[in-house]
Amino acid sequence: MLRFDFNGFEGFKERFGIQEHGNGSKSRKNKILLAFVKDQFLKKNYEVINFTSMTEMQAHVWQQILTSGTQSDNLPYRVELMGDTFYSDLYSTDSYCGICEDHSCASIRYCNMEQSGRVYKMKAGKMLHHLIDATEYGRELPEPVKRWLEEDFTQRWTSYCMGMLPENRLIVNDDFKRIYDADSCVGCFHSCMVDQDHHPFYKNAVEAKAAFLVNEDDLVIARAILWPKVYDEDGNEYRYLDRQYATDGNQVLMRALIDELLKTDQIDIYKVPGCGCGEANAIVDKDGKSMSHKTFHVECSLETDECLSYQDTFKWYDYNAEKSYNSGRYGYSYTLDTTSYSIDAEYSDDDEPENYDEYHQEYVDSELTTVYVNGEEMTCASDWLDDFRWVDSQDEYHHKDNVIKCSRCGNYELIGEVCSSEITGKDYCCEDCRDADEKEYKETNWYFSDFDQTYYKTLEELTIFNCWSPELQVYLERTISRITLKEMVDRGLMFLFAGEYCNALDPQTNKPYSKTTAVCNS
Repeated sequence: MLRFDFNGFEGFKERFGIQEHGNGSKSRKNKILLAFVKDQFLKKNYEVINFTSMTEMQAHVWQQILTSGTQSDNLPYRVELMGDTFYSDLYSTDSYCGICEDHSCASIRYCNMEQSGRVYKMKAGKMLHHLIDATEYGRELPEPVKRWLEEDFTQRWTSYCMGMLPENRLIVNDDFKRIYDADSCVGCFHSCMVDQDHHPFYKNAVEAKAAFLVNEDDLVIARAILWPKVYDEDGNEYRYLDRQYATDGNQVLMRALIDELLKTDQIDIYKVPGCGCGEANAIVDKDGKSMSHKTFHVECSLETDECLSYQDTFKWYDYNAEKSYNSGRYGYSYTLDTTSYSIDAEYSDDDEPENYDEYHQEYVDSELTTVYVNGEEMTCASDWLDDFRWVDSQDEYHHKDNVIKCSRCGNYELIGEVCSSEITGKDYCCEDCRDADEKEYKETNWYFSDFDQTYYKTLEELTIFNCWSPELQVYLERTISRITLKEMVDRGLMFLFAGEYCNALDPQTNKPYSKTTAVCNS
């Protein structure tokens, strides 16, 4: 029986085939979605194997995790985050619903129910990892899918927390010059149109708005183009937010911009944050549902010698119809994805250098290296990698703001992948490094129980008992946790005489051995 809706091998290649990037590197399209589809096919869950987008997969998996949590009797504690309720065997949330009092936007405030509800905070990705693995459904998900969910959740959670802060302010107006002026922005926006004076296009050729967030210093930290009149093939009208840019490619700020526009009801659909300029159909609605199956267009009146700004979405321009589309399926006269000043200049320029450093936004003579900024793949000059760190576990270069240096071995790991320790308060690249550091920390700062053979945080948790040594024929003073001592007494394995506990009695007298005076502390 035919299970997949591919149109032969060509259909498979269109959805999951190998794509080649401008620097010669290659990667598979939708590889995380493909991992999910393969996994579900092996489990004979044919209902979902024809998902065509990450958005469809995410919505399905998210709902399954939430549902699975409600069906387990072993998960008694509720974790309330952004309106969703998860269930855990260890953690819960209080009235703060995960938001940290110190405004640590990348972390979640939680109560450790094993420690009488004591409050801690944990990296958002690590918390979601626990919540996923707590459910039967989540434990069986492929690891690439889990990692992607954790990274995406971290961005959404951070954006959500930032939205609770008063510093950032939303502006929607016609000041396109401001959002393309490097001096008006914080950091590098990784946009080829910054300081290129191509912004008049948005006033002269199309109907558009500049949408951006400014910080307390009135500097732009995230910006996008808002198209107030976008139409699909059926004539339906939408308000669309085109590809977002932010300080140093920060996807959290991009999401914060989207959240503010959604909150104020100024957009209906938007481009998925982090998607490259080559993904003109990576569009979702307010609820995150994929709109990739639709063809959209805007009205565009542009002469071939007039100023043009590089188009991420509406790049297929029908000159005669004066419309620009996000797909070439209806035919087109020119493509508008060019950094040249105009259409005429783009088609006459034969001298453009080959190697374009997307990160630094300039052409270079050196070789290019694939790097990742907030999960987005781009190129960077191989001899200009100062802002990147090599991550062994990923076999890739990632931006320094997206990684953490292991406190023990010094290797770098992605923020969403680190192993954090509640004991040392530090982050590690792997469990081995964390466990080794925790062991050393306990040996230095905690108190050892001879009987339990483990460490306790405070001296008050321990007491002493007299441990009978048959070889020495004496009682030796040894430490034991108060909880264990009570359990031993309840089981009849520890005895109290004259205010002191001992673990053995003389069977002839049913009292402590007579040599109790020979107490040894060695």
